[in-house]
Amino acid sequence: MTQGKKPNKKAERIYIFDTTLRDGNQTDRNKMTVEQKVTLAHQLAKLGVDAIEAGFPESNETDLVSMEKIAREVEGPIIYGLARTTIRDIEAVHNVIQYSKRPGIHTFIATSEEHMKKKLHMSAEQVMKEAVKAVKISKNYVPNVIFSPEDATRSNRDFLVEILGRVIKAGATVINIPDTVGLSTPETYEGLIASLIKNVEGIGNVRLSTHIHNDRGLATAVTLAGIRAGAREVQCTINGIGERAGNASLEEVVINLKDTRFRMPRSMKGDCYGNDFYTNIKTELIYQTSRMLVSFTGNEPGHHKPIVGKNTFQHEAGIHQIKPGIYEIIPAEIIGRKGGILVIGAHSGKNGVVQAAKQLGYHLTPSQVKMVLSNVKSLEEVRTEVTGEDLAALIEEAAITVPERYKLIDVIYSGGGKHKKHATVIMHIDGKQVTEMAYGDGPVDAACNAIKGITGLDINMHVEKYDPLGAGSGVQLKVKASIPLDGRRFFGIGVDTDSVIAQVKAYVSCLNRAAYLARNGNSRH
Repeated sequence: MTQGKKPNKKAERIYIFDTTLRDGNQTDRNKMTVEQKVTLAHQLAKLGVDAIEAGFPESNETDLVSMEKIAREVEGPIIYGLARTTIRDIEAVHNVIQYSKRPGIHTFIATSEEHMKKKLHMSAEQVMKEAVKAVKISKNYVPNVIFSPEDATRSNRDFLVEILGRVIKAGATVINIPDTVGLSTPETYEGLIASLIKNVEGIGNVRLSTHIHNDRGLATAVTLAGIRAGAREVQCTINGIGERAGNASLEEVVINLKDTRFRMPRSMKGDCYGNDFYTNIKTELIYQTSRMLVSFTGNEPGHHKPIVGKNTFQHEAGIHQIKPGIYEIIPAEIIGRKGGILVIGAHSGKNGVVQAAKQLGYHLTPSQVKMVLSNVKSLEEVRTEVTGEDLAALIEEAAITVPERYKLIDVIYSGGGKHKKHATVIMHIDGKQVTEMAYGDGPVDAACNAIKGITGLDINMHVEKYDPLGAGSGVQLKVKASIPLDGRRFFGIGVDTDSVIAQVKAYVSCLNRAAYLARNGNSRH
């Protein structure tokens, strides 16, 4: 694990404050159950985050249960709850996080003129008094107090300097500067942080934190600019989830702060953030944590999302596939992924197929390469993508001549009607004839159920494509199908003038391929 590894003695630590369970959970698409929140909190602690914002209890009653469980169970990070500046909010947080060994309260109030007038209906002086009061009350309950001036980047600079100086004097331990609407550019935010460090009284006694929204796609860049200016804590979320366009992404920020210079030319080594900063994140657990969140919310990150997106370490263009490593500046293993994944598609060509086959241990003839490309093209006509599992099956289909362990002799099935259909299947298994009758929702389902009875394999077939071989009556139908088995997918083809028989033949073809590879230890030729 890479937790706490400093690239050099002068490198400064950046603290990671994860708000996936609070800000990330504020949209309907990212809702989680109590059990899921607690499980994710344990995973975040394992990942090495320094603080977890477990919820906002006064605005979300379900957070009361999950926050108390997290406070009682999760050790390591500071466990924070979010509170407005009211006594009711602060007490609601304290009541649930008091069970943590390291409790914290994060209190906030808006400081921009627009928010103060239109939302709070308060004067600047009233807001100032509310902020100081909230920090003092919070400090009486817990040792760790964060103050956030909501909409800080649109607030009057002089007012911001004054209110931050007062809350620091009142006992705040972290000052968070939120770009609530994602307005900032890296340059403007860096200037703001630098100005606050220069002008706020007592700022050297607290840690300065960033909280950046991604409305303009700049959250990671703005966060890094804040660090460059002097911020030493980052509020972020797994997969960048959150309100509207989301928050700064934990994985993007952490990897940018990691020392990845070994794939940089010497002339660029000084440009790496990893020269100057480090985090305590165990980066090998990043992908595992990302996938856990996806499994809980069902909200898949975009395929092209940096670090955790599905396409990040995939290569389709032929030249990329020959030497994939030279196109990956971030080794996939750093975040617990597998790199150099070859994907066959319209841009791959023969080289792509040859390289993919070599990865699988096959040396294909020119005719076999042509067959794979043709089958990929056929799949792309009916699928949004051809997966690595698909590709492996297509290459094996071309590379291996499969003997018929299961030989279909005949299928006799019932026609229409409202009742369940039945089918009788006659097969040879290793040369021995077997007959079985079964029922199903249709003739194909009935025939497949009969085959399941014969083989003892309860595997469902997925029909990939129907392809009429010509036009007019009596034309043959070519059916391509697949079955899942032991984490792999096996393809088969069936051809017949009868669509039912064609599908059953395809099912048997899939079973033969699976049986052969199982018997031969998945041997590659």
